[in-house]
Amino acid sequence: MEIPNAAVPAPDGNPQDESPSLHAVSADIAGFAQSTLADSASNAFDNYSYLMTAMGAVQRTAQRVVDADGSDQRGLSATGTTLLNALNDSASTAANIASRPNTPWRTRQALQQLQTGLRAKAAELARVILPLPAVTSIIVSTPERRATVAALDLAQTARADAAFLEPRPRATLMAGLETLERAAQSILVGDDADHGLAAARLSALSTAIQLTERVAASIGRRANEEEDTRRKAKDLAASLARIMSQLDLVPTSAATQAQDSGRQYE
Repeated sequence: MEIPNAAVPAPDGNPQDESPSLHAVSADIAGFAQSTLADSASNAFDNYSYLMTAMGAVQRTAQRVVDADGSDQRGLSATGTTLLNALNDSASTAANIASRPNTPWRTRQALQQLQTGLRAKAAELARVILPLPAVTSIIVSTPERRATVAALDLAQTARADAAFLEPRPRATLMAGLETLERAAQSILVGDDADHGLAAARLSALSTAIQLTERVAASIGRRANEEEDTRRKAKDLAASLARIMSQLDLVPTSAATQAQDSGRQYE
């Protein structure tokens, strides 16, 4: 899959595609990460070494995309997926620290804002590296693809449930579901012959499932939610956990390829 790195000029000089390029999105992410690292002392983030390490990985990976000349599309795609996973890992780390009872209130507020910003950046990146082509025919022949189809159906059903998503702002859950849908689509329409990219897409799907499951489970535990909302959130989390268990049964060779792909571009 070729990643759009620039809009194509139309005959009148205006770009035909107004969507941001991978270069532009990655440059924005690099700037966001650099700003977060620079302000870490004022937000007390520098007290949390793992968070700082994770944000450093985001900044470095985003900068690698920015510096790439676009000649290696496969490498660029894999690095984009690594960046997506790094963003989600940092967001999860920020959320985990914010949930600790001993985290100071001002730091907790800053961490929650950081988590929201990282999720938004991840969703924007996913729109670029995981486009949503029309799926007209799906061959479901392996456990991996069956789990992927189940994940796609679940994400689309949840996103269509206005009664579940719209009464209260659920930006994190909506972003997770969108990324999950895109990751699943990229597997179903991707080229299985390219094992490196296939493994990278599987890694992105696994990460999206796990993160969305955590968000749904959190909503399901909230005392201030309506009973029907809590039930739907718990059902969503349970369904995602079942799908994740199916992906865990994918042969070791596929998992090894995913790990190797991640290491290659770290």
